Amino acid sequence: MPAGIKFESWADLWKPELKGKISAPDFDASHLVVVAAKLEGGDAASWEKGQAKLKALKPNFNSYYANDAASQQLMQNGEAPVQVMLSMNAYYIESQGVNVKLAMPKEGAVLGIDTIGIMKGTKKAELAYKFINTLLDPAIQSQIATLKKGSPVVLNAKLDPAVAKLPGVFTTAEQWDKEALVIDHKLRAEKTGEWRKWFTENVIN
Repeated sequence: MPAGIKFESWADLWKPELKGKISAPDFDASHLVVVAAKLEGGDAASWEKGQAKLKALKPNFNSYYANDAASQQLMQNGEAPVQVMLSMNAYYIESQGVNVKLAMPKEGAVLGIDTIGIMKGTKKAELAYKFINTLLDPAIQSQIATLKKGSPVVLNAKLDPAVAKLPGVFTTAEQWDKEALVIDHKLRAEKTGEWRKWFTENVIN
């Protein structure tokens, strides 16, 4: 993070001091699309309200990354010292000895989604359900959250206080309500391709 720059709001990404210093994923524009709309009084459903604001952010971008490894490299070599990234990725980079500070904007962090499903017609459905039930066991979720420094997906997982207090680790319903920007899942599925296309054509290129 550049010296003297404080991040308290998503709006801070538009500071002129960050010209040529920001990086973000090129495969999922949903985070920035929704944030820009929110800053302009809109939301995910009225995302067009943030289009002009996103275009105004273009000079501050240095690069875009396609995977976590590229994100980590950009951060480690100082090429893009400010990144929109997964909180777990930030903690991993920090564990590698890189001086990283994770900032939680006052408007909240955009929730990232990982999913697990069972293939229709599988002959091993029983084992699949056992795996999912094991994965969602509170004790297993506690271990995953501790290892990855991410939020458990069940509210009854018990975390070490040192992990629970980390920025980006949500352990209560109140935190999810106040500190997370949750995009409607159906809307996100329908709009992700459209958002990516618009972002690529108007911001990346």
